[in-house]
Amino acid sequence: MYRITRILIATLAVAELLAAAPKPDFSGTWKLDPQRSRYNAKVPAPKSVTLVVEHRDPRLRIDMTTVTANGSQNYSFELTTDGTEVTKTIDGQPVTAQVRWGDIDGTRLVLTIKQSLPSGTMETSRTLRLGDKGKILTTVLTINDSGGQRKANEFYTK
Repeated sequence: MYRITRILIATLAVAELLAAAPKPDFSGTWKLDPQRSRYNAKVPAPKSVTLVVEHRDPRLRIDMTTVTANGSQNYSFELTTDGTEVTKTIDGQPVTAQVRWGDIDGTRLVLTIKQSLPSGTMETSRTLRLGDKGKILTTVLTINDSGGQRKANEFYTK
């Protein structure tokens, strides 16, 4: 019984420390590092991606410019990290975005964008995490559409 009580107290103490830890600030202009990023045949590498993030938790503004062989896409969203969805019309189509904290220790943000395409609905999700003292941003990009689920790993630098 004494051992169970000690484990319970230790677990609660760790949970309290994690909850009190400051959340990372993702602010900055982030440019895709194509040499470090890992794409594949199912998720071809873009020519470039730039993320401009203004993060003052719970508010987050993100401007994303992606250039591919098919042209460029620009998105700009004012979000809150509680997962509230925001819908905008881009190129005549509704686009929904949300961002939320994605893990128990509050170090990862999950940005999800849903859009309607002629082939159906496409959902892209990026799980963002800071590394190297805030100088590197890594993401796990997950794409869900009529072709199934595909993933890539992206590295960004300031």
